[in-house]
Amino acid sequence: MIYVLIPAFNEAAHLEDLLPRIPSRVLGRRVSVIVVCDGSTDGTCRVAEVSGAEVVRLWPNSGKGSAVKAGASLLRGREFDAVVTMDGDGQHQPAELASLIRPVLIDQCDITIGSRYAADPRRGPTPLNRYLVRSAFTKILQRRLEQPVTDPFSGLRCMSQSAFETVLLRGDRYEGELEVRFEAERIGLRVVEMPMTRIYGRGQSKMAVTGGRLRVVGGYAKTVRHKTRELHAAQQRVPVG
Repeated sequence: MIYVLIPAFNEAAHLEDLLPRIPSRVLGRRVSVIVVCDGSTDGTCRVAEVSGAEVVRLWPNSGKGSAVKAGASLLRGREFDAVVTMDGDGQHQPAELASLIRPVLIDQCDITIGSRYAADPRRGPTPLNRYLVRSAFTKILQRRLEQPVTDPFSGLRCMSQSAFETVLLRGDRYEGELEVRFEAERIGLRVVEMPMTRIYGRGQSKMAVTGGRLRVVGGYAKTVRHKTRELHAAQQRVPVG
C-alpha cells in the first residue's frame, strides 16, 4: 500500500484536475489518497470525497505543517510501503509518482525528494522572489548539512514507513520541508533527490494568503537555526572512532 497525503487549503479547482490523475496502482502497489482539508471554504472537502479520497477536516485553517501532522496521526497503526506528500495546487505531476517512489521501494534510500531544479538549476519559469529565496536557502542548507540540496522547499516527497514515523515535525506552517532535511541528517536517513517537472501556476500563492511571504521566510530562518542546533547537539553525542 502507498498513501498519497495531500494537505489542501481552498484547492477545489486544482483537486478536480489532480485527483483523477493519481493512479490507483504504482509499481504493483495499491494507492490510497488522503486529503487533509485545512479550513477550506470552497468545496475542497466535497471534491475530495467525490473522488473517493479519505478526508480529514481541520477547522479553522491551521497551516500546511498541521495538515501533514494530522495525516500522519491518521496513519498511525496502519501498515504501508511508503507515504507520498503532494501539494494540492497542481504543481506536482501524478505521472511522475513511479519515479519518486521506486528508490524507496527498492531500498535505495529512505526518503526521495522531488526536485524541480536537479535537472536545470536556472531560474526558468520560477517567479523571481521565490527563486532568490530558494537560492539563498539552498546555499545555507548545503553548508549546514554538507550534502547536495537543490530544492529545499519541495513538498513532493516519498518516505518509507520507518522514515515517516521517525521524522519529527514540529512546525505548523511551511517549515516541514526544511525539518525533513535536518531530521534525515540527525537520524541518519538516506535522502535522494529525483528530478521532477517544474510547474508554476497563475494566481496568488497560499503563502500570501496565510501570513505573508516575509513571515514565511522568517519561519524558514527560525527553523534552520533551531534544527542546526539540534543537529549539532545530536552529532556531539555520537562517539567518534
